[in-house]
Amino acid sequence: MNIHDNTQNLEGCGYPQNSEHYDFVYCLKEGLARVNKNDKEGFVDQTGRVIVNLDYDYVSDFINGLAIIGKNDKEGLIDKAGRTVLPLYYESVSVIINGMAYVEKDNKEGIIDKMGRIIAPLKYDSIGIFQKDFAIVRIGSKCGFIDKAGNEFIPLEYDYAWDFREGLSAVKKNDKWGFINRSNEMVISLQYDEACWFKEGLSRVGQNNKKGFINQIGNLVIPLEYDYAGDFNEGLAKVKIGEKTGFIDKNGKIAASLKYDFAGDMTEGFIVVGKNRKSGFIDSTGKEIIPLQYDYADSFREGLARVNSMDKWGFIDIVGSVTIPFRYDHVWSFNEGLAAAEKNTQYGFINKNNETIIPFQYDKASSFNRGLAIVEKDGYRFYINNQGRKVGGLRQISS
Repeated sequence: MNIHDNTQNLEGCGYPQNSEHYDFVYCLKEGLARVNKNDKEGFVDQTGRVIVNLDYDYVSDFINGLAIIGKNDKEGLIDKAGRTVLPLYYESVSVIINGMAYVEKDNKEGIIDKMGRIIAPLKYDSIGIFQKDFAIVRIGSKCGFIDKAGNEFIPLEYDYAWDFREGLSAVKKNDKWGFINRSNEMVISLQYDEACWFKEGLSRVGQNNKKGFINQIGNLVIPLEYDYAGDFNEGLAKVKIGEKTGFIDKNGKIAASLKYDFAGDMTEGFIVVGKNRKSGFIDSTGKEIIPLQYDYADSFREGLARVNSMDKWGFIDIVGSVTIPFRYDHVWSFNEGLAAAEKNTQYGFINKNNETIIPFQYDKASSFNRGLAIVEKDGYRFYINNQGRKVGGLRQISS
């Protein structure tokens, strides 16, 4: 289980005081911060006082008052006072959400609550993440659904199943796909070679290697004529015939001609498209808003898109104006108002006015996520905040 350098679980930039002597220090989460010294981990509070001794091979951030601990290839749970909620007994403990944790023992999975009580017994080969109130479970080659009380409200009788979306789940049985409701009633019969979840009222289905779309009562509203079809997103779906890509609307009308070599997804009202090794953008009507003139273009983020021309990188706005000139060896999309950029093999961060906010001094850099970015310098990896201040202890990079 790898829990290091994971900015997805970080909230804010608060760090404990008096923590300089640790090898690595993480953000405060629920009032406590993970610390590492000599490859052992524990927790300190905001003042730097040790709350949980550094006895473990690894620990996770606290989530809803619980943290995963690991030692000698076993995992368990502790509360914020360091008390054992689950002993170091399981091969894996993960995904603490809504007071529940997934556990694994002898290659079987189950679910326990925050008091350590079993909700779903350790009998499943796999348990999916709960989507609202339901999770897919599997034993052997069959799958079904459990609710948050651990009840198998849909028996394990299907070969495959997608999560419930918009009230229905696509299920596979005897090599055919159909759709059930939450009462396990077959609303759309098992007839398709492939199917997926509903999105924006339609589901893509396939038969004889051709794709189309059905509505929630099973009517085929867009014919099975495409070699590829993606989900609808903001009223458009990407489709492909042969090697050419375009977009259709929910009535099956062509919104963007099938003439592109590739196309991205709709983001911020625009779609990046490419043809003959040049990239540009179309809008939701299929109109080319920004000409296909760049060697590479990425989707818009925070109102700007990174583009490449003649091996240099810059940014354009939604009307195609170059807002940041093509001066950089590489750039990443803006996130939280800053973009990581590379110049002369050094990395730094710029704002949307092309001002250098954090100097070009790092050997590597990642985008900001919840106020923090991971950077590398002189063989060490650490966190910085959006003022460029180092807020995490050093961790030497393995050679």
